[in-house]
Amino acid sequence: MDALNRFCVNIEGVNIPKFFSEECFRSALLFKPKPHDIIIVTYPKCGTTWMQNLVLNILRRGKSLDKPSDFYLASPFLDQLGAKDSENMMIRPGCYKTHLPLHKVMFQSPIIIEPI
Repeated sequence: MDALNRFCVNIEGVNIPKFFSEECFRSALLFKPKPHDIIIVTYPKCGTTWMQNLVLNILRRGKSLDKPSDFYLASPFLDQLGAKDSENMMIRPGCYKTHLPLHKVMFQSPIIIEPI
């Protein structure tokens, strides 16, 4: 068994870690952001945390979060927590984070996509 199959499961064409809840992941696939929501869409291990820090610092005008654990509340991980828990726990202003392929994210108009 190769490492991918040992540690990941494929759901609707997306490989996710086996420790993620399938129910939460499927709810992330169905997540419909509100018009003013910000979603950070990145590949895993490619600067996601750096991007979260940039976005949160802009949204909060440089004001620090009260405690380090608030970082995860201000930028919940849709794929792991699911849509409902992510929406309920987010500290505003904040942003969502996902590693879903861009074509799997249900964006609302208007959107800005900046290809790298």
